[in-house]
Amino acid sequence: MAHFFIGVLYRNVDPDIMLMAIGRCLATLIIALTLTDLINGSLPRGCGYQGRWGGCVGPFDVFGFVNASANMFVILSPTILFLYKKSKNKFDIILSVISGFCLIIITYLSLSRSASLIITLLIIYIIINRTKILFPAFIFLLVIFILYNIEYFKNSFLLSGVINRIQYSFIHGDIFTGRLVIWEHAFINISNKPFFGNKFDYFSNISEFGTVHQQYLELLFKSGSIGFLIYFSFIIYIYKVSILVLRKYSNSTETIRLISFMIVISGLFQPILSYHVMANLLFFWAGYILERNQRTTKGLFGNSTSAPDKQYEPV
Repeated sequence: MAHFFIGVLYRNVDPDIMLMAIGRCLATLIIALTLTDLINGSLPRGCGYQGRWGGCVGPFDVFGFVNASANMFVILSPTILFLYKKSKNKFDIILSVISGFCLIIITYLSLSRSASLIITLLIIYIIINRTKILFPAFIFLLVIFILYNIEYFKNSFLLSGVINRIQYSFIHGDIFTGRLVIWEHAFINISNKPFFGNKFDYFSNISEFGTVHQQYLELLFKSGSIGFLIYFSFIIYIYKVSILVLRKYSNSTETIRLISFMIVISGLFQPILSYHVMANLLFFWAGYILERNQRTTKGLFGNSTSAPDKQYEPV
């Protein structure tokens, strides 16, 4: 809850400034990650777990397992895109471009299939947004190009690792690398405690596996259907308020929509909102955006934060 109230304290910061600040911080961290892998790793391997990229800054490991950190960076990457579009500062534009390329590199070399899927979808979205009517022709030419150079891509420095992981999973008949068995264990336990879940008990105590590897099943396992509905009702409400506030103050709804979409996809393979960094960011944003939503009335601490706007009604 501390992060929620910290978000409240930033209520007077303009949404554009807030999103660009997040973008700058993320871009700086991504560049630092890439430089660390280049300096401390042994090419083509990085300095993270199992030689994966994106797992350390200097001598420090970041955000636990590389799969989690790669997902977090990709999910928040629309803030870098926002920084590129909105900032008039040349340094910001250069920073966003360099960090964007670095993010592509460390995501694929992190060998995280979920993060690779998400960033691929984001790249396709950006291409669609840029080319618009030319997109079908572009996709056709791209498919022809990929098929013609398939062996090159399979052996390329950037894509060979994640392609080999997918290929290995197909060969051994388990593209989900054991997750289907894990989810089966979770379903069985959830059915035994459907309403209130297992509370603070660990999944490893009832299964040979350490984690559920899925956001939705993990929440059902810990909190049951009641806790699941309360938690995601809150998140959906925060999303709704975010869209209304950003539409009013900055017209930057695309950023929140993209982040939300990628959280939904990532949650199918990672308990991304259960990790402390993403959870802290979520509650920080909730405090900020809910208080921002009250700018036409009274703030959370009872003081008016701005003059009322007749055309805007808080949710």
